[in-house]
Amino acid sequence: MRMVHFHLSGPGHDEEKKRRASPLSRRTFVNGLAAAVAGGAMAAPAGKAFAFGAQQVTGPIVEATDLGLQGNPTADQTAAFRAALQAAAQQKAVLRLPRGVVRVKNAIINGPVRLMGRPGAYLQATDDASYVLRVNNGPLWMHGVFVDGRYAGRRDGPALIQVNNAGSVYIDSCTIRRGKGNLLNLENCRGEVRNCLLEKALTAGLFALDCKDFRIVRNHVRRCGDNGILVWQSSKRRDGALVAQNLVEDIRADSGGDGPYGNGINIFRAHEVRVADNTIRRCAFTAVRNHSGDNCIISRNVIHDMKEVAIFVEFAYQGAVVSDNIIDLASAGISVTNLNRNGHLATVTGNIVRNVSPRIQSSDTLGYGISVEGEVAVTGNTVENASEAGISAGWGRYLRNITVSGNVLRQCKVGVAVSVVQNAGPIVITGNMIANASGGAVVGFDHSTPVTGDLLAPGATVPPLSVM
Repeated sequence: MRMVHFHLSGPGHDEEKKRRASPLSRRTFVNGLAAAVAGGAMAAPAGKAFAFGAQQVTGPIVEATDLGLQGNPTADQTAAFRAALQAAAQQKAVLRLPRGVVRVKNAIINGPVRLMGRPGAYLQATDDASYVLRVNNGPLWMHGVFVDGRYAGRRDGPALIQVNNAGSVYIDSCTIRRGKGNLLNLENCRGEVRNCLLEKALTAGLFALDCKDFRIVRNHVRRCGDNGILVWQSSKRRDGALVAQNLVEDIRADSGGDGPYGNGINIFRAHEVRVADNTIRRCAFTAVRNHSGDNCIISRNVIHDMKEVAIFVEFAYQGAVVSDNIIDLASAGISVTNLNRNGHLATVTGNIVRNVSPRIQSSDTLGYGISVEGEVAVTGNTVENASEAGISAGWGRYLRNITVSGNVLRQCKVGVAVSVVQNAGPIVITGNMIANASGGAVVGFDHSTPVTGDLLAPGATVPPLSVM
């Protein structure tokens, strides 16, 4: 067991890492999102204010049966459904669905929608539906509604529920399930999705595109074919979403690839997004993947059983905080990378990473606890049982201004793997506790190849580095 305290800056050999192709060329926007919603709603007295998600809604409750909408498991009731929604909107009332099955296809509402479910009420796609409901402009309030897409439509078609250009969206305690495409799409919206069950999408559960300050909280997203929750912007700009206290599990990567699919929570070109206090389990690739989002926070998530890197901050990001997460069982723990695309500036603090080793075939080096490249402080983390390195600092010449301090690294093959190739930038490694590192406490690397012995061993040959 050794206390490590020294400073490295400097050169070595000259090569660059072979990078994967940019996801910008291999990722396409997934058309449609499906959000699954669970639970029934108790009736509120007519004319009274009642809680509707985070909102207080006033107005009467209108029974759908009084407006000609009946539960019928065989008939297409799209026209009656649209008419009932529009009539309720004119009365500034909430429409409560009837008990039984209401079969609908491709219902479009250009204006306000206030819709309430009840136990035993099911909004269901017809066999020939492309989607169930599209709301343009809104506002939209939906509480306790059960939506079953029955796998109608196409994988590349619209979402079961699509909301466009709505300044006020509140979807609470709903179930949205069985979408051939996405379950719930939100485009250019503000508002909140909370306490919902989103399950069994063949593509993604929830897709928020070009939204502002949207809140995605306390939902259960599970058994999706490609991704769980997506927060994207069409171009790099502020988003401000909060993705918190969700349970995301059993996310596959049916569409293949090496990263655009198989993610629990995916941030793309969206700035100032907070991903906090989520539980994420069993994803084909990554629990939280931030691609080119600036000033994002990934904090206090509990992550288990990832087939690739558990937390990925990649490509043209500038500014990231990765703190206080717990990661157990993954191919690799935390990657903050792509200095070659000016991805830089982060803190990686207070995380626990354990039991990491390659679990899939990959052209990338895996088996590390934490990997960083440019302008990163790696402090106060604990890494246990990493098959390759506890902390990997730099890749080839892509190392610049890194501090590795105050970490506990136990049972890692190499405690700290540091790039020593020519033109690698400065790094400070100090005050770490490294125990049971069979391959050396601190070792110099040329990409994935060790090129020095343990730099702390007595009489070690140290490359042209400054050591203190």
